[in-house]
Amino acid sequence: MAEKQISGITLKDISEKMNVSMTSVHRAIYGKEGVSDKLRKQIIEVAEQMGYEPNYAASSIKRKAIRIAVVLPSPKELGTLYYAYLWKGYRSALKENRSLNVETDEYEVENEEEQIRILKEIADEDGKSYNAVLTFSYTHSPQVLRQYERLTAMKLTVMVLDDHIEDIQGLYCIPSNDWIIGEMCGEVFSLMLPKEGTILISAGRKGSPIHVNTVNGLKQYLNGRESRLKVESLSYDEDTYEGFCKDLKMYDDVVGVFSLIARNNRPMVKALEDTGMIGKLRVIGADLNLESAEFLRQGKIDALVYKNPYDKGVIGFNTLIDYLVKHTEPPQNIQCVISMVFKTSLHFYEDVIKL
Repeated sequence: MAEKQISGITLKDISEKMNVSMTSVHRAIYGKEGVSDKLRKQIIEVAEQMGYEPNYAASSIKRKAIRIAVVLPSPKELGTLYYAYLWKGYRSALKENRSLNVETDEYEVENEEEQIRILKEIADEDGKSYNAVLTFSYTHSPQVLRQYERLTAMKLTVMVLDDHIEDIQGLYCIPSNDWIIGEMCGEVFSLMLPKEGTILISAGRKGSPIHVNTVNGLKQYLNGRESRLKVESLSYDEDTYEGFCKDLKMYDDVVGVFSLIARNNRPMVKALEDTGMIGKLRVIGADLNLESAEFLRQGKIDALVYKNPYDKGVIGFNTLIDYLVKHTEPPQNIQCVISMVFKTSLHFYEDVIKL
């Protein structure tokens, strides 16, 4: 218990400084029961001031494994364009934390209904199988919120990627920052485009508040600067390729197009090619993957909104580990950087996420 740390400070040193038992110090630092919250906080503060570095790997050998259910959209087929990078980020973080005695069960879901079913099954077991859940937001439906409430009531920690949820104790989020994404696109279009004309936007996923907010953020940015640029969205009920082809012919003043989600990039580019508009309009695509990177290189897309799913996977999982193992309380909503990728900066991102 009093083993020497890299910093040279031991549990005994902290015990003597605070005039409390070594057992209390150990319990406080490693999150064990038997000390009050007030004393735990005081001990941790003193330990940090003294430069004590806990050996979590050694401590983890003596406790039960921490078990996390990972419930994310399938990375297969169209999921390779965005969801695969959530999985890639989480698995990278898992590999780094293996020494901390962490186990995961992975659930690949095809839709929100399947996600709700799996979360319900975990909750129906009274949370006995897991310490935490890492999952993703589709539409912020009342049914999925109900399962979050059930899980956190059982003292399971829940991390939700691409959402912003308040007032559920024990639930943490990495927001999608959809409104900011819309404003970013509005700013880039304002720099690229003439003073007036029409911007066409793909419909996105039906029922997704994220995509609605992105469009509204773009519109607000333009309206706030008294822009004469107009925004027209495709209908949810029509094929993306056919919708772009129809609207490119319908509006004679189109100056820009924007794909809300990764799966809309390809039909958008094909529609521009087939209508002879490729290279004549400014184009913003969604997300960074092998396909969109190639569109960027070829000049078929001018910029990509990078929503950073890889880092969301890494940060989401690491935050759970920090909380469960190191007892570091995170903010309820954790920010992840969103950026705009251009052809000139593409190689920086490729080197990091290794498409």
